[in-house]
Amino acid sequence: MRIAHPMLLALVAAVCCASEGAAQRLPDRLQPIRPPAADSVRVYAPSYWVEGATISAAVLGATTVFAARGLCGLDETGSPCGFGTYAASAAIGGVVGAALGAIVGGMFDAPHARPLRGHPGRAALIGAVGGALWSVGFLCHGIEDGCGREEPIFGISVSLAGALAGWLVGR
Repeated sequence: MRIAHPMLLALVAAVCCASEGAAQRLPDRLQPIRPPAADSVRVYAPSYWVEGATISAAVLGATTVFAARGLCGLDETGSPCGFGTYAASAAIGGVVGAALGAIVGGMFDAPHARPLRGHPGRAALIGAVGGALWSVGFLCHGIEDGCGREEPIFGISVSLAGALAGWLVGR
Protein backbone atom coordinates (compact mmCIF):
# COMPACT_ATOMS: atom_id res chain seq x y z
CA MET A 1 0.00 0.00 0.00
CA ARG A 2 1.26 3.29 -0.95
CA ILE A 3 0.98 6.44 1.28
CA ALA A 4 -0.11 9.65 -0.40
CA HIS A 5 2.34 12.38 -0.83
CA PRO A 6 2.23 14.94 2.04
CA MET A 7 1.68 17.80 -0.41
CA LEU A 8 -1.33 16.04 -1.88
CA LEU A 9 -2.78 15.54 1.61
CA ALA A 10 -2.35 19.22 2.36
CA LEU A 11 -4.07 20.16 -0.91
CA VAL A 12 -7.04 17.84 -0.21
CA ALA A 13 -7.35 19.19 3.35
CA ALA A 14 -7.32 22.80 2.11
CA VAL A 15 -9.93 22.18 -0.61
CA CYS A 16 -12.29 19.80 1.21
CA CYS A 17 -12.24 21.22 4.72
CA ALA A 18 -14.00 24.48 5.39
CA SER A 19 -11.91 27.37 6.47
CA GLU A 20 -11.85 28.03 10.18
CA GLY A 21 -13.58 31.43 10.20
CA ALA A 22 -16.31 30.87 7.60
CA ALA A 23 -17.55 27.52 8.85
CA GLN A 24 -17.70 28.45 12.51
CA ARG A 25 -19.15 31.95 12.23
CA LEU A 26 -22.70 32.41 13.51
CA PRO A 27 -25.27 34.08 11.29
CA ASP A 28 -25.99 37.72 12.14
CA ARG A 29 -29.32 36.92 13.76
CA LEU A 30 -27.61 34.58 16.22
CA GLN A 31 -24.70 36.87 17.13
CA PRO A 32 -24.48 37.65 20.87
CA ILE A 33 -25.86 41.01 21.96
CA ARG A 34 -23.12 43.48 22.71
CA PRO A 35 -23.57 46.49 25.01
CA PRO A 36 -23.95 49.81 23.21
CA ALA A 37 -20.93 51.98 22.72
CA ALA A 38 -20.36 54.68 25.32
CA ASP A 39 -21.43 57.48 23.01
CA SER A 40 -24.82 55.88 22.30
CA VAL A 41 -25.95 55.76 25.96
CA ARG A 42 -28.92 58.06 26.52
CA VAL A 43 -28.38 60.96 28.88
CA TYR A 44 -31.51 62.08 30.72
CA ALA A 45 -32.21 65.70 31.48
CA PRO A 46 -32.20 66.55 35.20
CA SER A 47 -35.63 66.62 36.82
CA TYR A 48 -37.35 66.83 40.19
CA TRP A 49 -37.95 63.07 40.53
CA VAL A 50 -36.03 62.70 43.81
CA GLU A 51 -37.83 65.62 45.39
CA GLY A 52 -41.21 64.39 44.17
CA ALA A 53 -40.59 60.87 45.40
CA THR A 54 -39.46 61.95 48.86
CA ILE A 55 -42.19 64.49 49.55
CA SER A 56 -44.96 62.30 48.10
CA ALA A 57 -43.80 59.29 50.12
CA ALA A 58 -44.05 61.29 53.35
CA VAL A 59 -47.42 62.84 52.49
CA LEU A 60 -49.06 59.61 51.32
CA GLY A 61 -47.48 57.64 54.16
CA ALA A 62 -48.98 60.02 56.72
CA THR A 63 -52.32 59.89 54.91
CA THR A 64 -52.49 56.10 55.06
CA VAL A 65 -51.71 56.14 58.79
CA PHE A 66 -54.70 58.41 59.38
CA ALA A 67 -56.84 56.24 57.10
CA ALA A 68 -55.81 53.11 59.03
CA ARG A 69 -56.60 54.87 62.30
CA GLY A 70 -60.09 55.67 61.04
CA LEU A 71 -60.67 52.15 59.73
CA CYS A 72 -59.56 50.43 62.94
CA GLY A 73 -62.39 51.95 64.94
CA LEU A 74 -64.98 50.56 62.53
CA ASP A 75 -64.76 46.94 63.67
CA GLU A 76 -67.23 45.42 66.12
CA THR A 77 -64.99 45.78 69.17
CA GLY A 78 -63.96 49.36 68.45
CA SER A 79 -60.40 48.54 69.52
CA PRO A 80 -57.54 50.75 68.35
CA CYS A 81 -54.91 49.49 65.93
CA GLY A 82 -51.54 48.20 67.02
CA PHE A 83 -48.16 49.59 66.00
CA GLY A 84 -47.80 46.97 63.25
CA THR A 85 -50.91 48.21 61.48
CA TYR A 86 -49.67 51.79 61.50
CA ALA A 87 -46.19 50.78 60.35
CA ALA A 88 -47.55 48.64 57.52
CA SER A 89 -49.95 51.35 56.36
CA ALA A 90 -47.17 53.96 56.42
CA ALA A 91 -44.88 51.67 54.43
CA ILE A 92 -47.50 50.88 51.80
CA GLY A 93 -48.52 54.52 51.47
CA GLY A 94 -44.87 55.58 51.34
CA VAL A 95 -43.99 53.18 48.54
CA VAL A 96 -47.02 54.15 46.47
CA GLY A 97 -46.36 57.84 47.16
CA ALA A 98 -42.71 57.53 46.19
CA ALA A 99 -43.57 55.89 42.89
CA LEU A 100 -46.23 58.44 42.01
CA GLY A 101 -44.08 61.36 43.16
CA ALA A 102 -41.11 60.17 41.11
CA ILE A 103 -43.29 59.93 38.02
CA VAL A 104 -44.78 63.40 38.51
CA GLY A 105 -41.48 65.00 39.55
CA GLY A 106 -39.74 63.43 36.57
CA MET A 107 -42.05 65.31 34.22
CA PHE A 108 -40.60 68.67 35.22
CA ASP A 109 -37.20 69.68 33.88
CA ALA A 110 -34.75 71.08 36.41
CA PRO A 111 -31.89 73.50 35.80
CA HIS A 112 -29.38 70.94 37.15
CA ALA A 113 -29.36 67.64 39.02
CA ARG A 114 -30.89 67.81 42.51
CA PRO A 115 -31.95 71.48 42.21
CA LEU A 116 -33.20 71.83 45.81
CA ARG A 117 -29.99 70.53 47.40
CA GLY A 118 -28.56 73.26 49.58
CA HIS A 119 -31.94 74.97 49.98
CA PRO A 120 -33.61 73.18 52.93
CA GLY A 121 -35.94 76.09 53.72
CA ARG A 122 -37.30 76.31 50.20
CA ALA A 123 -37.69 72.52 49.99
CA ALA A 124 -39.44 72.39 53.38
CA LEU A 125 -41.84 75.11 52.25
CA ILE A 126 -42.65 73.18 49.08
CA GLY A 127 -43.26 70.02 51.13
CA ALA A 128 -45.46 71.83 53.65
CA VAL A 129 -47.56 73.51 50.97
CA GLY A 130 -47.90 70.20 49.11
CA GLY A 131 -49.03 68.46 52.30
CA ALA A 132 -51.49 71.24 53.12
CA LEU A 133 -52.99 71.26 49.64
CA TRP A 134 -53.31 67.50 49.69
CA SER A 135 -54.82 67.16 53.13
CA VAL A 136 -57.05 70.18 53.47
CA GLY A 137 -57.82 71.11 49.89
CA PHE A 138 -58.37 67.73 48.33
CA LEU A 139 -59.44 65.45 51.16
CA CYS A 140 -61.56 67.83 53.22
CA HIS A 141 -63.19 69.84 50.46
CA GLY A 142 -62.88 67.48 47.53
CA ILE A 143 -64.15 64.27 49.09
CA GLU A 144 -66.19 65.45 52.07
CA ASP A 145 -68.43 68.48 52.54
CA GLY A 146 -65.98 70.39 54.70
CA CYS A 147 -63.61 69.52 57.47
CA GLY A 148 -64.67 67.78 60.64
CA ARG A 149 -63.18 67.87 64.11
CA GLU A 150 -60.11 65.68 63.37
CA GLU A 151 -59.22 67.01 59.93
CA PRO A 152 -57.18 70.00 61.17
CA ILE A 153 -54.96 67.58 63.10
CA PHE A 154 -54.68 65.48 59.98
CA GLY A 155 -53.85 68.51 57.83
CA ILE A 156 -51.19 69.79 60.20
CA SER A 157 -49.63 66.34 60.52
CA VAL A 158 -49.48 65.77 56.79
CA SER A 159 -48.08 69.27 56.24
CA LEU A 160 -45.39 68.64 58.83
CA ALA A 161 -44.53 65.29 57.21
CA GLY A 162 -44.18 67.04 53.84
CA ALA A 163 -42.08 69.81 55.39
CA LEU A 164 -39.76 67.29 57.05
CA ALA A 165 -39.35 65.35 53.82
CA GLY A 166 -38.66 68.57 51.92
CA TRP A 167 -36.10 69.66 54.50
CA LEU A 168 -34.34 66.29 54.19
CA VAL A 169 -34.22 66.62 50.41
CA GLY A 170 -32.88 70.16 50.63
CA ARG A 171 -30.06 69.41 53.06
